[in-house]
Amino acid sequence: MIGRYNLSKTLMVGGYVGLVIAILFLWAVRMIDEALRLANSVYKSPDKKLFYVNFDKLGNRAPTFLYVLLCLGWIILVGRNYFEFRQVISPFNFYINETRSIGDYDFTIRDLLLFVGIGGSSVLLSRIVSFFATEPGVQGQAGTAASIAANWLLLIRIIIITAGVLLAFAASGIALDRLTIIIGALGVGIGLGLQSLVSNLVSGLIIAFERPVSVGDQVEVNGKFGTMKSVGFRSSVISLSDGACMIVPNGDLLSQHLINWTMGKSKRRQVLKVGVAYGTDLPTAKQLLLESVTGNDGIASRPQPTVVAKEFAAYSIDFEVSFWVRNMDQSAVVLDQVLNRIDSLFRQHNIVIPFQHQDVTVTMAPRAEDKK
Repeated sequence: MIGRYNLSKTLMVGGYVGLVIAILFLWAVRMIDEALRLANSVYKSPDKKLFYVNFDKLGNRAPTFLYVLLCLGWIILVGRNYFEFRQVISPFNFYINETRSIGDYDFTIRDLLLFVGIGGSSVLLSRIVSFFATEPGVQGQAGTAASIAANWLLLIRIIIITAGVLLAFAASGIALDRLTIIIGALGVGIGLGLQSLVSNLVSGLIIAFERPVSVGDQVEVNGKFGTMKSVGFRSSVISLSDGACMIVPNGDLLSQHLINWTMGKSKRRQVLKVGVAYGTDLPTAKQLLLESVTGNDGIASRPQPTVVAKEFAAYSIDFEVSFWVRNMDQSAVVLDQVLNRIDSLFRQHNIVIPFQHQDVTVTMAPRAEDKK
């Protein structure tokens, strides 16, 4: 009678606890799914109120690994109420808590698992922060709040990983003075072949703190123009104007001649060379060229556009037309408008743009009959 009572009591308590925990977990998952669906329907683009989280990457449902973790947690919480579960888990607890020695160093499997778990969790959290963040280099403009938030993303990831490593050492009971051995081994590795890796890591920190270039900036590297998409630990990604993404190591990014157009407020100076035929009225040609670059909304009024005569060339008198484009993204469009305007004005006033040509004179050799 007593045995059946205890069994029924255990089953009732275990079943009740398991049911309550299952309901709580189920409602938690449903609330997460509903919140994600609501956020996707309300916030079509990353917003400051939600720290620029990109819900397009996150999706409308909780990730699958969350369901797996909840199921494992439910099994452990419910199984703790049964003696059989404790019998099964006791050998495992004894194995991971048994003290082992390597030389003068004592450790347990539990300490190693704790170290790996905390370190891996910090790396995973860092990747999650990077994954869910928006890409202002594509979705926004440089200098906006989203771009500024993205500039701090690298520092946040470094802080998360550093704190995770220190916490892992502290939680696992590993003395920090043991790190001198690891640091010595890393010194040998750096001396043998990790110079470039360490250089890229240090360059990433320099970019994060000094910010010579930010996410969303219009940059030019080795003659290739693009938008800074992201800055990582080791390398940075530049979205080129042709749609491709160029991965540049951070060390090369700082050592090469990097041109940051955004630091100049996205303005770009354009210089156009135009030649007119000899005999053309130069004041009239100069006035028409100046008229072609005034009144265009894409050309800045300050500094003012200038037109100067440069030289007497072989076939023409060359003028240099200089003006500033307000937004360098529109430089090609503005240049097209200026060229069409110059051609139209020159046609109206009968001004000729000469082109290089050559006269070929063919002399026939006298025939033999003519010589006689």
